[in-house]
Amino acid sequence: MHSQLGIEIEPQNLLTCENGASAANHTVKQCPISLDKNENQTEVLVVLHFPQVIDQKSFAKLKVPQVDFKAQLWNKTEQRFQEAPFDILEQSHFGADGTLDTEYEMYLPLKFKPSKLEVVRLVKISKNETKMLQ
Repeated sequence: MHSQLGIEIEPQNLLTCENGASAANHTVKQCPISLDKNENQTEVLVVLHFPQVIDQKSFAKLKVPQVDFKAQLWNKTEQRFQEAPFDILEQSHFGADGTLDTEYEMYLPLKFKPSKLEVVRLVKISKNETKMLQ
């Protein structure tokens, strides 16, 4: 990752959603961001990989447990995270056990480069900041 991004992330610190990458039918409860031990984390790094063979403008979709997150993208040239445009949609659905669950999906507009990595920092924000975003 360091050679491609200019940021050092140790492989042993990478976690994945339960049963592999977050597919459309997975819930945020199956992802490390929702684990009890991570409940008080104020930021989480998400590494995105795009296996396409051509450039594509689209949206990265990240599952988050609450609406109180903002996104920052790693800028390799400037070697820092920068605020990124995003939107969060609320998703309510019934789980396999019949309970109603609510989770959130964050959408980030990105220009995907073939076989490249992107790093997104999800930062927990205050209640006041959350109200301003709504």
